[in-house]
Amino acid sequence: MIQPRTILCIDDACTFLQVFRTHFEDRGYRVLTASSGKEGLELLAAKRVDAVILDYQMPGMTSAAALQVSKRVSPGTLVVILSGAASTVPQDARRAATAVLLKDKSMPRLMHSVEGFLEDKLQKT
Repeated sequence: MIQPRTILCIDDACTFLQVFRTHFEDRGYRVLTASSGKEGLELLAAKRVDAVILDYQMPGMTSAAALQVSKRVSPGTLVVILSGAASTVPQDARRAATAVLLKDKSMPRLMHSVEGFLEDKLQKT
């Protein structure tokens, strides 16, 4: 039996985590959620994860730090940064991430963008 792909979503907005979980579980993914960078990195170290969706603007551990640690802990894992303004993501984070996507006001459009990107990248791995 083929295991479903696992996505870890790290975002401090509970509403986003709930929408994200519902959208991707309905499509057959296994979804782990974390409301902080620290919590997300603990899950990444303990679980097999195919992709990480990381909100760039979070309190506590910066997303840039979470990105660096995630690439060390699980170098083959796809990391997609979501940002309200793509121009705020520095070049070193852009280079380390698999992709940077704009976190716009349309949640369905964002979910479909993330899903399309993941489907494309995960099928190649």
